[in-house]
Amino acid sequence: MQLKPNNQSVIKKYINFFLSNTYSIFALYILSLSIVTIIYCKIYSQLHPEQIGENGEYLINRIGFFFSEIMNDLMNGDKPKRTFGGVEFYIAKMPLFQNLFFFLHSKVTENFIFIHLIKNLSLGTIIFLFIKFYDKKLNNLFLFLMLLAIFYVPHNVITILSTNFEEGILIYLLVILFLTLTQNFRYRNSIIALTLSLIFFLKASMFYLSFGLALIFLLVEKGKGKFLPIILILISTIFWGLNSYYKTGKFAFGPSNTSVNGITTGITFHDKFTRSYPIHNPDIYYDDVSREVQNQNFESEWEASDHILKRSLNYVKNNPLDVAKGLSQKLYILFLSPYKDTRTPLQYLAENKKNPIRYSNIPNKIFFIITIFLLLKSLLNFKKLDSFLKTKNIYFLSIIVLYLFPYMAVYIFPRHCVPIYVLSHIYLVLYLTYSNKFPNLKNLFQRF
Repeated sequence: MQLKPNNQSVIKKYINFFLSNTYSIFALYILSLSIVTIIYCKIYSQLHPEQIGENGEYLINRIGFFFSEIMNDLMNGDKPKRTFGGVEFYIAKMPLFQNLFFFLHSKVTENFIFIHLIKNLSLGTIIFLFIKFYDKKLNNLFLFLMLLAIFYVPHNVITILSTNFEEGILIYLLVILFLTLTQNFRYRNSIIALTLSLIFFLKASMFYLSFGLALIFLLVEKGKGKFLPIILILISTIFWGLNSYYKTGKFAFGPSNTSVNGITTGITFHDKFTRSYPIHNPDIYYDDVSREVQNQNFESEWEASDHILKRSLNYVKNNPLDVAKGLSQKLYILFLSPYKDTRTPLQYLAENKKNPIRYSNIPNKIFFIITIFLLLKSLLNFKKLDSFLKTKNIYFLSIIVLYLFPYMAVYIFPRHCVPIYVLSHIYLVLYLTYSNKFPNLKNLFQRF
């Protein structure tokens, strides 16, 4: 059935009005994000009823991913710690994630849905504004397409909305960081410095990204303001190191910015890992490492971590082929695997001992591979690029390498890939928008 000319003109009129009206796009965006967040909360509460109280309150001391004990200590006014193998680890996690949600839970609201709405609507509004003011020459079609690129893949959305692991905040911060790095916003240097510092305090593996990008920014940029990110990262590092020294007697720094980093290597570097990974979750080996720690009767968390790290390094040295096989499995998850992967024992049994296909992987991996191809092609023609495309490629490549390095060194879960997949979608939109090879598309994004 074809629309009559009058109906077509009316539809076109409404579309043009919508795309020319930022407030309508924002209203639709916030409404959609709210509805999706509420639906996510309803489904999650059915899958994990143990984390939700009778009156809908968020039982944050039952959050997974080893945060439960830390949250419980915060709620009881004790020093946050994680007990592993009979040893108390006081520098087990970076502080931002647990303290943010403890603050929301204790000072704002205990309601499970409201906490998710506060997190996602506030951070979602910030990235909306960053995209809107990214380039004054671009219209709202660019804004709409960028938002769609971030939120259209179901698994990406689930990871973004989540509050039970760091990626639910990290993705927002990385989007803000990448957009700020590739455009001359007002207070650009301050925004980059603050965002890198927040990323540093969010997750231990992000030390490489936060510190490395601050150094690259120092080398690439001009002006006195280029020193601000590295200065703030150094201050953040010193602050965290002194906090560690006060609690444990050791100044935490670099790859040892948390005391469980060595423990993490213990669940990867042994002869069972490549036989079960990537189908099975590597966390199944935590009990083995825990018993190893318990049998040694260590006096401190750092002593336990150093012991496991030393054992892991010996395994790497003596078993290079197995380590290389593990690396290939990690690359397979990142680039090719269509499956859910890294299933817990309960998930594996519930799925009839199969590894189901995750259909969200299809667009994620296709566009990631396309993005890598375009990035490499651009780097080969680097001298011919204008300054904007050069900057975009330098920072995107830096983020990919620095972000993925710790995961390739140990292990990577599908959720760890989501931030890079989201950024690859953003990169692709920017490439299509600013590349001279697509003049018609570029004109389409120009302000009306």
